[in-house]
Amino acid sequence: MLPGTSFSLREPAIEICRALEYQCLNVQHSRGAALFCLLPVGLAYGTLEQEPQYRDWIRSMLDLSPVMKEYVLGQNVKGFGLYYRYWRLPGITA
Repeated sequence: MLPGTSFSLREPAIEICRALEYQCLNVQHSRGAALFCLLPVGLAYGTLEQEPQYRDWIRSMLDLSPVMKEYVLGQNVKGFGLYYRYWRLPGITA
């Protein structure tokens, strides 16, 4: 996807998820790189969480790692999910 070619947040959110999927499937070549996707995936999840197939896809990828497990739900024992649970832009509700 080229910059300026999308007119909604949905397409970039899906691309972010594809990047995480690639990192998860190729973990032997990119140890730890999936952790750099956590913030973008948390934002993508907010865009896609109303669509069950994407919500389940994101959760299944995050559940592959104990560090990332339940990140977007705000229940991660490492505390990563607290960023998504409590942080909101002013005037935006989830």
